[in-house]
Order: sequence, then C-alpha cells, then structure tokens
Amino acid sequence: HTFIDNWIDYYYLTGDHRTLEVLGEAGEFFLRYRWSEDPRFSFSLRSIANTLRGLLYLWELTGEARFKQRAEEIFQVIARGQNDDGSWHKRFQVSTPDRLPDQAPYGMATEGTTLAVEMGTATPFTPAEHKALGGASAAGKRVLSYADQKGYQTHYLMIGLELLHRLTGRDDVAKCYLRAVDWFCGGPGVFDPEMAWKQHYGGVLCRHLSYAYKLTGERGYLEVGQQLLRRLVESQDWSDDPKRRGAVGMSPMYLSLLFYGVPHLLGALQDAGMDELKIKNCAHYALAGGTRTNLR
Repeated sequence: HTFIDNWIDYYYLTGDHRTLEVLGEAGEFFLRYRWSEDPRFSFSLRSIANTLRGLLYLWELTGEARFKQRAEEIFQVIARGQNDDGSWHKRFQVSTPDRLPDQAPYGMATEGTTLAVEMGTATPFTPAEHKALGGASAAGKRVLSYADQKGYQTHYLMIGLELLHRLTGRDDVAKCYLRAVDWFCGGPGVFDPEMAWKQHYGGVLCRHLSYAYKLTGERGYLEVGQQLLRRLVESQDWSDDPKRRGAVGMSPMYLSLLFYGVPHLLGALQDAGMDELKIKNCAHYALAGGTRTNLR
C-alpha cells in the first residue's frame, strides 16, 4: 500500500522541500523492489502497480534515468503476468504458463500473510483464526476462485500504464493497456456495459475508457462510459439528509475515485461530440455540496 500520488500532488502545489526529500526516500524504496522467478513465490498486483506508478512519478519529477530504467524493467514483468484475456490475477507469478500461485495451503483471502506462508516462515491461518480476523465476511473465502481474483486491483495498475505510455509513447504499453480495458468491457469489440459496471470500482474505470478512446478513436469505449455514468448518477444519494446527500455508493472512497475517473471521460465525450448533459449531474452535484440548483 505504499503509494505517493497525493504526495506528488502536494509537492507540485506547494513546492515544499521536505516533501521533495520524502519523495526521494520513497523513490529509493521503489528502486529496491524485487520479485522471484521461482514459481513457488507470488507477488501482489497492487504492490507492483504502486511501485510502477511511484517510479514513474519520480522519473517525471526528477528526470533521473534510473527511475525510468527500473520502471521499464517492472513493466516487462507486468506484461509477462497479463493473462491471455487481458486481465491480471491479484497475486501471480511469471514462471509458468498459467501464471498462478498455488493458493491451496493458505487462501488468497489471507493476502497479507501469503508471502510469509510461501516462504515457510508462518503457518496458514486456521479456519477459526481466519474467521476471527475477517469476521462474517471471511466465511467460506479461504480459497477464492481464480475468476474472483481478477478485477479491482488492476485499477491501481492502469494509472501507471497510462502514465508510462504518456511519457514514452511505447506501442507495447498501449497494446497491454488496451487489452486490459477490453477485459473490463467483456472482451475485444464486445463493449458490455454490465461487465464494466461490475468492475467500475467507484467510477475510476471511466478514466481507462476515455484513454482507450484517445488511443483508438473507438466510440464504443465512450458509449460504455455513458452507461457507467448514468448508473453512477442513479446510485447517488438525493435525499435531504446532509450526512448522505451527494454520496455515491455511500462511500467517501468512491467520491475520490469518481473524481479521478469521471472528468477525463467528460472531456473525451466533449471532444467526440457526444452528449454529456445528463451525466454531468453526478460530479457537479458532489462539487456543489448537494445543491440541486447548481446542476447544469
């Protein structure tokens, strides 16, 4: 969970020297990121995604080639870990064709202890320990299906892939990115809004759809985005309760993800000459503090 997106924003806004020093220290940490070619050991998609983004932020900030070099090395591992359908598993290894770790002894739902169990330095949770740790939500999830391991952690990665492409223009990065967006949409050329809705993760998928449109000119990505935005508007709380009014999905986290994804899609829709009047309500309502008269 080491990510520096907000630190970068703070430095650009303030120019604070101590923030720059802390960013440099984080960069040294990211440079030390390692993985194993031994198929017995897996690693977290979220962890490697955060590392990729962090290194790219430091390269963009400092211009130091060592951050670029390490980011590109890590991208090669990420590309190796991508499944044939364009997805990634939340934990994977890159040494066998299936890219899957042997999760049976410990269960992917205990991700925080996975590496320790793989290395033999800790024993797997017992069913009672697992239930005590996770509560009722842990029941029956000691071993997740491989299908359930795909999805939300990929969003951590997509931001880094987008940035890597923006900074380098590499065609292989664009292809990797588009394969992933197609998976979110049900497959190449499918543009399934139901699949996208299941994976929208607070609306951040809207950003990926807009960048896919920028790369390809394919309006199908924006049409899926329109459907996501419509449903986000429908899920927004329109009550008179000041504690809830304006919330989307009843989650503060959702609002941050929404603002990270929706504005990019609105811009792409405008560039494409596609209607955005109705779907602006969601973002404008939250920005206006729940005042309906401020809606466009």
